[in-house]
Amino acid sequence: MRRREFLSIGAAALLSGLKAPWDRRRGLQQKGRLSISVDPRVELYAVVLYFSDFKGLRNEQGVVEARVITELDFLYRREVDRRFSEFKGQQIVKAYSEMATNGLFRFSHPPSVMLHLSYPPLLEERIPIDDFLIRMAGSRAKLDEFLQGMRLFAREADFMDFFRSHEPVYAQLASGYRKNMEWDYVKDLEDYYGYGQDAYHLVLAPLFHPGGFGPRIKSPEGSYQAYAVIGPKGVAEDQPNFGSGDSMRRLCWHEFSHSFVNHLTDMHLGQLRGPVGTLESRKLPAQVLGQIRRSGLWDVHLADQTSEYVVRAVTTRLTAIRLDQEKADQALELEKNAGFPHLGAICACLEQYEKQRDKYPTIKEYFPQIVAEFEKLAGPGF
Repeated sequence: MRRREFLSIGAAALLSGLKAPWDRRRGLQQKGRLSISVDPRVELYAVVLYFSDFKGLRNEQGVVEARVITELDFLYRREVDRRFSEFKGQQIVKAYSEMATNGLFRFSHPPSVMLHLSYPPLLEERIPIDDFLIRMAGSRAKLDEFLQGMRLFAREADFMDFFRSHEPVYAQLASGYRKNMEWDYVKDLEDYYGYGQDAYHLVLAPLFHPGGFGPRIKSPEGSYQAYAVIGPKGVAEDQPNFGSGDSMRRLCWHEFSHSFVNHLTDMHLGQLRGPVGTLESRKLPAQVLGQIRRSGLWDVHLADQTSEYVVRAVTTRLTAIRLDQEKADQALELEKNAGFPHLGAICACLEQYEKQRDKYPTIKEYFPQIVAEFEKLAGPGF
């Protein structure tokens, strides 16, 4: 049963000896099934990432475009510098730099792996890590080396001592985010998609870039835990600020939407491979296409692009439904300028879904119509 009211659950107890991540929380803020917190597993990875040489993907001129670490200056970041700079020469920092720069273990993949584990320093594999994440790490052996390095860093740097000492900061960040929420964004998603996840965890990552990741993790009991891991957008009173208003709402909708959309895209990939592959081949430079195909990640790329199209279309439609068409039109233009030129057609397709909810109670039943729209966009014979 959904509860519309926000609940404030106060500061959490100490985290020593935790095996299950849901037992106690750092200043947890909760609205129904939506928890808001700073997670020690993600934060440990963020510290290693922060000191690594990998700062994001570079363009042909060597300039970092897809950034992974915040460029903002605030007190918490300076405290991370002071506390952990002496450990930046540790093997895990060097090893991760190489994994991310020369391999594929970057962006959403490492945080997703960390969320399968118990809290530092043990980092036990509480939920089996799926084959896709193992592949992105390079191999099971490489992933195990990464995890062992993270355990060693957590112990030698006494990471959990730092984390516990900052619980009041984390509680303040979580409380500030909750206060900036205008309404129940999760309910918007459940109403639109026609079903829900078992729980929602919004993880604030102060050191991350001003975007986010949206993994969905299946627990051993069979429940689906949806995550939105997001970075700060600005600074307020010398601490990271995670935004408000349009940008905050759309990012929350966007990242949690991946838990509703990605598995449906994977389910229909056989039908999407042709039309979306055609659209991407028209858009991407030949050199980039060749690199993706040679890496064996063409299907991954097509699934990611399809999911991004659907997620961005849904957030645009939610803007029209919850706010007004003018704001939705502005959002649509932003998305098209961000590299999604066919988003208007996917939005129009979703409008038909909205008008036929008696026939299509959930997005799952309607997804073949979305596939058909991509086929239409690709043209006859693709």
